Amino acid sequence: MNWEAVKDRRPVAAMRHEITHWVTLNACAPRCDLVPAWFNEGQARLAEATIPGADWRLVRIRYEAASMASTGTLLPLNLLVGQLSFNSFVSWAGYYKYQQSARVTELLREDVGGETPIAVVYERLRRGQNIAQAYAGLTGRTWDAFTAGLPARMRALGEGPGIVALPVAPDGAGASYLVYGFPSEAPLTVTAVGPVIETWALNASPFGAVFDTLLPPLPRGTYALTVSDGTTSVKATVTKSTLGSALR
Repeated sequence: MNWEAVKDRRPVAAMRHEITHWVTLNACAPRCDLVPAWFNEGQARLAEATIPGADWRLVRIRYEAASMASTGTLLPLNLLVGQLSFNSFVSWAGYYKYQQSARVTELLREDVGGETPIAVVYERLRRGQNIAQAYAGLTGRTWDAFTAGLPARMRALGEGPGIVALPVAPDGAGASYLVYGFPSEAPLTVTAVGPVIETWALNASPFGAVFDTLLPPLPRGTYALTVSDGTTSVKATVTKSTLGSALR
């Protein structure tokens, strides 16, 4: 980790991310070779959301994965198993592979259940079971059934297009919102009606989602947001309680 690059960020999520990698690989030793990259990276990504003030990270994980499922752009999970293959996804896919991995890991935790679901998975891997065998042994369900059901479970959070608003921005100021499930790279128009009325343009990512913040010059207040691609419009209300960063 490059401390100089991350030391001024708040919260410092990179530290939690890298420590989680260390914990995962040590907990599975001597069979670290059985840890899928998506599971290792998914655990680390989820850990970033446990830092106070980082709730917005978990919202992004869940809804951006829902967007991938809604738009049929989920990455093949078998291509996220080896670290080299995982690393080969770059650009937009280089970001969304982490969101998908984290959501898959979260759903795996849910199925295993109990107070320490990941610890018992680690124990199975350490004994030489692969992730499919560990899952089947702990849940009584097949791995094929788990993977086949992932798109529907991710979409269950909200069929796109949709919008979710948050009271904070990533830097802890302003307010933010996430739209998801729009067509790939769709041009979007955002209208904010509140203390002032403003309109601006965005483009959905290739995976149908985009995250944005309400920053200056928008003043504090409650805004009714409408986001449209010209065919479908989604609406949300968000309250901007602080002025926010001067950066946009």
